[in-house]
Amino acid sequence: MALSMVPPLYGTPNTVNARHYHRLLDLHDCAAETLRKYLEQEITNQGSTLQVFLKQDKVKHKIESNSLFPAQKDILSSENPSYESLDISLLSILILEVCSPVEVVSQSVRQLRKQRNELSHNVKGEVNGSQPFNVASQEILKISAEIGDDFKDKMLRQMHDIRNREMVRTHTNLEQIVINGEYFMVKLVESSPNEQESQTAIETRIKLNLSRWIRQLSRMDKLSIFLQSLKDAGVISETQKLTIETEFQNCSQMQMLVLFVQNETKANLFKFCKVLRSIHPLLANLIEGTDTDGIDIDEYLDRDETLEIEQILRSSLTSCIGATVTCEKIHVIVEDKMKSSICFDKVKTCLLNMFKQATYTTKEKCFVGVQETSQFVCSSEKSENSSASKEFSSMPIEDFAKEMGERMGRLKPELKGLFRDAVFSEAILPQIFVSMPPEDLEKVFGSYLGDIKFGYGIQHELKSFQKQIQDQLATSPPFMSKVVSLRKFDTPASSEVKYRKGTARPAHGNILVPVHEFRATMNASKHSIAREVLRFVAACMNSRKNGTIHFGIKDNGDGCGTIEGISSLSFTTKELDVLIARYISESFCLHSQKALLCLRPTQAISMMDSENVVLEIDVIPSSYYCPKEIFSICFPPKGPYDTVYFVYDMNPRCNIVTIDESKICSVRCIYADRYEERRTLEKESISESKKDKFLERTLAISLTGKGKKYVTDEYVPIIVTGKIGRQNEIEFRKQLKMDLAFKSSCYIIDMDSSSTLRADIEKDTLIFNVKTAEDFLKTDRPELPNEPMWLYCNGYDEKNLGAMKVKEWTDCRLPGIQLALNMIRDNIPKERALVIFMVYQQQTKVDPIFELARDMMRSSFRRECVVVSSNEGNIKDIKNEISYLVDDHHFHTGLSWEAISGVVNSVFRPNPNVVCRLPCSYGGHFVEMTTKERSEMKLTDIEILSGEECQKEYEKMTKDERLRHEQEVQENYYKGSGVSWWNFFYDNQVGKRKDLASHQEDIYDKLNSKEGEALIEIHEIEHHPGAGGSTLGRHLLWKLSQFKGVPKNSFRCCVVRNITEKTVEQIERFRAFRDPKDPKPFIVLVDNKGEDGVMLLRSKLHEAAYKTSTPGKLFCLIILINRVPISNEKTASTSKQKRLLRHNLSGKELQWFENKYKELEDKKTIDVETLIAFNVMRKSFDKTYINKLTSEMMKGVTETEFEVLKCLSVISSYESDHPVPQSVFDSFMEEQSNIGALVQAPYGIAHSVKELRKMSERRKGIWNVTMSEAMSLLVTKRDDADLYNGGICIISQPFAKSILHHIMTKTCSSLEDIVEHVLDVVSKRKSEGNPMSKRFVKIVCSLFKTRQFEDSNKPETKLKFSDLVLDLEKDKASLSGSEKVPKTMKRCFEITEDAMVGQQLARYNIHINDYASAEREIKRSLELKPGNSYLLDTYGQIFKSKMEYVLDAHSSSEKLDQHRTAEVINLAFAAIEKFKEGQEIAKKQDDDTNMSCFYMEVKTAVFLLEKFQKFDNFQKRDELCRFLTDMSFPINNSNFLGLIQVCPRIEDLRKDSEWQQHLESSLRCLEETNYQIKRHLYTVYTEDETLLLKLRERFERFYGAIDERSKYKFNFGIGLKPLMTAAEKKSAKLQCRVDEARKNLHELNHSDVRDLLVYLGYNIITLSDRSSKAKGEQCSLEEYGRLLRYSTRLVDKQRREKAGRKYLESFLYFAMLHWPLQKRLDLNEDVLSPGGTYDDLMKEWEETYKNNHFIKTLEQSRFKKPKNYFALGRGTPGNDIVDLESIRKKWMDRKKEEGRHRRPVFGDNFWREGFVEASLERLEGVVDGNGCTIIHTVKYPNNREHTFMISTYYPCDGYSNRPVTFVLGFTWKGPTAFDVREKEIESQKRAVAMVDNPHSSSVGTMANEKLQHHEHAPTPRTETGERPAKVECSAGAQAVEPRSEGTELTKENVSSRRKRKNKKKSSQNTFGK
Repeated sequence: MALSMVPPLYGTPNTVNARHYHRLLDLHDCAAETLRKYLEQEITNQGSTLQVFLKQDKVKHKIESNSLFPAQKDILSSENPSYESLDISLLSILILEVCSPVEVVSQSVRQLRKQRNELSHNVKGEVNGSQPFNVASQEILKISAEIGDDFKDKMLRQMHDIRNREMVRTHTNLEQIVINGEYFMVKLVESSPNEQESQTAIETRIKLNLSRWIRQLSRMDKLSIFLQSLKDAGVISETQKLTIETEFQNCSQMQMLVLFVQNETKANLFKFCKVLRSIHPLLANLIEGTDTDGIDIDEYLDRDETLEIEQILRSSLTSCIGATVTCEKIHVIVEDKMKSSICFDKVKTCLLNMFKQATYTTKEKCFVGVQETSQFVCSSEKSENSSASKEFSSMPIEDFAKEMGERMGRLKPELKGLFRDAVFSEAILPQIFVSMPPEDLEKVFGSYLGDIKFGYGIQHELKSFQKQIQDQLATSPPFMSKVVSLRKFDTPASSEVKYRKGTARPAHGNILVPVHEFRATMNASKHSIAREVLRFVAACMNSRKNGTIHFGIKDNGDGCGTIEGISSLSFTTKELDVLIARYISESFCLHSQKALLCLRPTQAISMMDSENVVLEIDVIPSSYYCPKEIFSICFPPKGPYDTVYFVYDMNPRCNIVTIDESKICSVRCIYADRYEERRTLEKESISESKKDKFLERTLAISLTGKGKKYVTDEYVPIIVTGKIGRQNEIEFRKQLKMDLAFKSSCYIIDMDSSSTLRADIEKDTLIFNVKTAEDFLKTDRPELPNEPMWLYCNGYDEKNLGAMKVKEWTDCRLPGIQLALNMIRDNIPKERALVIFMVYQQQTKVDPIFELARDMMRSSFRRECVVVSSNEGNIKDIKNEISYLVDDHHFHTGLSWEAISGVVNSVFRPNPNVVCRLPCSYGGHFVEMTTKERSEMKLTDIEILSGEECQKEYEKMTKDERLRHEQEVQENYYKGSGVSWWNFFYDNQVGKRKDLASHQEDIYDKLNSKEGEALIEIHEIEHHPGAGGSTLGRHLLWKLSQFKGVPKNSFRCCVVRNITEKTVEQIERFRAFRDPKDPKPFIVLVDNKGEDGVMLLRSKLHEAAYKTSTPGKLFCLIILINRVPISNEKTASTSKQKRLLRHNLSGKELQWFENKYKELEDKKTIDVETLIAFNVMRKSFDKTYINKLTSEMMKGVTETEFEVLKCLSVISSYESDHPVPQSVFDSFMEEQSNIGALVQAPYGIAHSVKELRKMSERRKGIWNVTMSEAMSLLVTKRDDADLYNGGICIISQPFAKSILHHIMTKTCSSLEDIVEHVLDVVSKRKSEGNPMSKRFVKIVCSLFKTRQFEDSNKPETKLKFSDLVLDLEKDKASLSGSEKVPKTMKRCFEITEDAMVGQQLARYNIHINDYASAEREIKRSLELKPGNSYLLDTYGQIFKSKMEYVLDAHSSSEKLDQHRTAEVINLAFAAIEKFKEGQEIAKKQDDDTNMSCFYMEVKTAVFLLEKFQKFDNFQKRDELCRFLTDMSFPINNSNFLGLIQVCPRIEDLRKDSEWQQHLESSLRCLEETNYQIKRHLYTVYTEDETLLLKLRERFERFYGAIDERSKYKFNFGIGLKPLMTAAEKKSAKLQCRVDEARKNLHELNHSDVRDLLVYLGYNIITLSDRSSKAKGEQCSLEEYGRLLRYSTRLVDKQRREKAGRKYLESFLYFAMLHWPLQKRLDLNEDVLSPGGTYDDLMKEWEETYKNNHFIKTLEQSRFKKPKNYFALGRGTPGNDIVDLESIRKKWMDRKKEEGRHRRPVFGDNFWREGFVEASLERLEGVVDGNGCTIIHTVKYPNNREHTFMISTYYPCDGYSNRPVTFVLGFTWKGPTAFDVREKEIESQKRAVAMVDNPHSSSVGTMANEKLQHHEHAPTPRTETGERPAKVECSAGAQAVEPRSEGTELTKENVSSRRKRKNKKKSSQNTFGK
């Protein structure tokens, strides 16, 4: 298309000035749009419409006062006027004369109108320079500013586009004629009546009529004769005539002629009219303005045209029966010969009139009965013949539909039209057709067949066609060595741009990256090209995608093309552009002008090696030209047309698909967001000067997604960093300041072997777990580390692993990297990873980052990668290669690395780089913890509070930032996002609850009280869910932690985030930080953590308290926040005295909320109604208000969000502690999105949407970022330390319940239905291995498993089932509870395969007495968890419950017959067998033994015996007892004979049977575990002993003494602790039992084990008692000898009993009585055990202890440490055993008298107390090399010696190989050394004491000597064998030198020696009870 309309008529054109001219014409389109918008706004502001406005009297009057042309008046007076129908002239009149605009607008409108008039005088179509453009731009902007900023912004972008456009759209001759017509009309209107009659007016009128009647002039026949006549008359020259005749069509020739005449002299104008009258008088009348409306002329022209059409048809067609010719072809033939546009209906009428036998078929769009003659073959036929090869890769959908119809029509004629329609309607392209699976073929095509069956023949033909197309598509062209670069998009082709034969490989990308359409037309006609361009322009505009269509490049089917060119063009590009413009005008209807604005002129590129050319046409569908909605066109342009929609599908390679009008509604939503997307991208790229800012912004958006500030808000970051091999590497590294990004990333993939980058990041802090590729290949089952990982992928210099070249790396290291990446992928949900590739240089042989990028972007991380580099060249290769999968948004270049670093760091959440200030114990000082120290302490499980929390960050903010931040945190809190410390920092954001002061007072009382006994105080806050318990707890912590200028009044405080084995270690590090001497009590907030976690935390804290707390002082205080179920009335009633925080507010609280509400409203900075959580509190949790609010807000959620709320409402209603990972709903939301539309969408579109999910055009935004406003108010995000533990939930439990009720009501669903929906989501997430999906499944399972406490005062009592199960049971909406609960639970069990859900299902079946189902489910659970003792326990419960059910089925007075009795007994035995199986499993467990199975065995057996009274066989209890215990009982003469015959197993109940022995062993196991194992270092008072005592009593009622003469019943056990209990509670009964044992042993010489245990135990208890209540009995030497013999006898008896559970008491008694103390050896007692025998027995003792308590591993041994009751004391033999508990009580009583009430701790000098040292015997020995054993040598009589190896209770490695003294205690597994002291120090102590007080005894001296704990206390091990932190010694401490013999010991040298020995350790040990 030429740049000037009539350049040859006025000399050589100036191309530059012509561009200025056409730009100015485009700009005036903007001016017209601006004026229309201004007028519309003015009318709208008046509250009117254009139609009403124009009919107003005042408006009519002002219009009439202006002289208007009739045509203008017609427009204004029409019934339905539109703004688009108003040209600039009318717009100017209405604005200036009617609207009364401001002066600036008036001036701008007049200036624009003036300039437009000047354009009509522009003869050459050129403008000199850009000044006119600039002037017009400024005027447009002035008017736009009055309209609004958004419109002004739009105009700015539009003018920017016009100004910078290199390929300027050339306006057509017709457009120029229209502009001229406007000018002439205005000129006539504005002239006076006298002027209108002048010659000048006549001239103007003729010129106006030339514009007005151009259409009629264009239809003139004999145009060539007319031109010759004008030449002969001298109107035009020969050159001008030839120029006009170069135009192909008559209309174009006439338009060029009219333009020339309108700019000619008056004389030539009148000559033109004269010549016209001579040839065509009627047209002359029209032009000269005689009285005619042109109708008669049209009629004449129609007749003339008809005759010419008939002549053309007669010469071009001939009759032929059965032959067909397409309508489009005939239409083109006629227009080509007539050289003008003809209506198809006229052609059709003529043809049917001429050829009577011919028929017209609407469906086929062809004429039947005619064929073309050989004399004329139109150019379109050439085109068709050239495409006969049927290239499917580029075949349009119409052609493919036709091809499909033809092929299937050969199978069966009636299939032709059906399959053609199916392909067209379903938008199925060849590429889509080949991918259709068989089921889709039948589903899609079968729906169009009606009654025709989709049989084998049809299926076979379709498959065959698929294969044919597939084979062609798969056949790629030969590889071209040269990849040809295509012309730069939207840039004119210069003479230097030429193509050679080769491959074109265009980039793929977002909507701004052009799509390339290839057409291999070798002999194309301009009609076929224009037809394709028409389709292409419509598809680009509807898809909002830039594009270039190439003619002469063959489509290879893989996104590439082969350049071949077009030969022998029969037309010019100008002709083609004119034809395209005409087609657009005819086909695009209302949108034709916008389409022309999007179109660029045709570019012809020559081929280097041939005469061929490639034609290219660009389309830029800018958002300011394209309509918002997709639109239709009339297609094809010739022949009968259909209204169709062309779009690009959403595959990255893009295919044009056609959508039938009937299906357009189904796809509108799919393309709806593309308009806004394009608008945003164009807006951001408007100014080159802002390019860097734009690049930074797009990079930030690409990294974070829309709507989020930080990467880690929604993504798990992974950084892949390339090799930094640059000459300026040192300088370059200084630009890389991305420490924050690297530290925040979970995984760093390093392609450089250098460790420099990591060292720079870590500095001197260890952050990353370093791995290499080789590490993942060394083991079969590698694991990812828990901490951040730095993975070296191509060597590691620190390990001398060099970098490999790419090929070697691919073979050797890539498998390991892929293994690691697969594990990382499994750990991160789809769409939640963000892989950032940092490419620092171009690809080299030793930098395989491109191989890794290619691998990751093609596979599992396809949609989650972003490639960043400073230089486009660095990533060009990978970008081109992978661009068909991902778009440009995944590649970012153009910024310096310094700028990149700034962007990357800005999108990672900063760690507060502030100093944390903590109070300390001395004075009013505080200590500072730096960020580095905080990081090194690895406080991952706790959040610590600074004494000046938030203060430092606040000081760094500007005033505006402070105001903005204060409002932001307040808004988030009031919307329900949870309270932050900032809310407390800012005044009056958190209301004070009424109990805040009382809670605070109670806490201070506990912290300051000297009466408290506990080392750890507990302060509980109970609250209803959502009532503010967490906020109250944090409010208390805030008040306790903040300095407020007085650090000494504050405490160190922390919040527990997670509870793990390491949590307390972190708390201890926090407590002791720079305050090791005597720390103040610290405060720990535990907010709604699980029961098991809280128990673990308290256990570990008590251990720490015992080992490290200051004696007599409180260690810490725990604020424990517990949630109380709202529904539990019993719990609620018992919690009244505990200040339960309920869902109602007091008067003062409500007043605070009302005041705050008014304050917020007055500020008007936020819509208060959106502060949901705040308003709910303000309304005091009013249910009516919540329900009403819920109903209103649920109206605003989308359908997909409604589905999400179904899940969240259930979970938040029943498991409010656990937010749901938002990633769970990612694919769910995508699947649900527009699902209704996709069902109706054409198959081709739906198919491309599916592909889109696999190969996204751009990174998708996260669904919860773009939630509806209603959804964002209902749902809040709970952030945790990382994405894995955070999630979303409904803002409060009351709201969740209200939403759940609303959903159930709206959908007419039961609770069961909603839970089923949740389980549907679980079923989809179950297979995913990432932590978030696993956590979601775990949360849902917990809904069925978590049971609430029934009574908060009795934590051991829980509700029977979870709240959800109980509510399902109560729900009346569907099935009865007994049916639906198992149904729902079973589905959860089947989906999750959670064995513990199966356990709860079995329990529920027990509850409803469905024992068969219960057994079936527990078996299934055991299949899933075969080694679970708890499941076996439940299995046993099934039989036990069934037994109870059978018993309860009979009335209390009714006796059971033998068969029913046998059933009960067999059920009991079945239950016990399962309990026994559970015991065997429990014994093998590595952790603590599950004792439930032992308890249930005994309980079930005793219960069975107690129920014998309901059996027919039962007469008397004594008879039953004799049957059980007397082996001589006459069974044959008893009532038990018949029962034995029916149920032989009853024999197992009898005493000493294997079954009964096992029963007794289980009972003893329960008892002995309770008093022999030291589970914790602190005492937890429970009712275990009481419960066991009752169980023992019940057991003894049947298996105890049955002698009727005995007046007592001793129902206690015979172990040590049961005897102690009996001595305390039932001393008389115990005494009787002891007397009986004494008699049996002394008089009857009956050495029964039971008697021996009772007698020895009683004597040990009595003789060792040192308490004030002790009887003071002394053991004589005779009695001591007796005790020695009895203990030996007891051990012998036990050793002879190979089977059964041995009593550890036998070893304990023997060991204590036989230990060879010197006083005992002096007796020469023969029965005292020899050393060797003693050692053997001690080994056996330890083995027995392990066997009794199922200890098989070192870990179990540490966990099950034995308790310690006794130690050897001073006294005569028999009186030298000390009960440590008795002296501990004595010690505590003394401390209480001194004002000390806290329990003892390791730091107490218990062993150093005078009365303790006076009571205990100290032995001597030497510590071995490892510090765990003491070598003690005993000298026996007859000069015999024996060396004993005694274990120390705590390691004493500080005394290795040194002589020591110690106390010998006895634990339950052997003798143990306590209170180990170095012997030399002990001697010095005595000496110093004697100097200080020479008259005191040595014992008294020791009693008064008190060594400081920090000087002598050893460092004990924890339960796991770890040692607590060592206490630092002073720098001046020195080692002790050995003292030589004879050195005089004085007070001075002992004192100085003591100072030098301060660094020596002394092992101070504790008793083990």
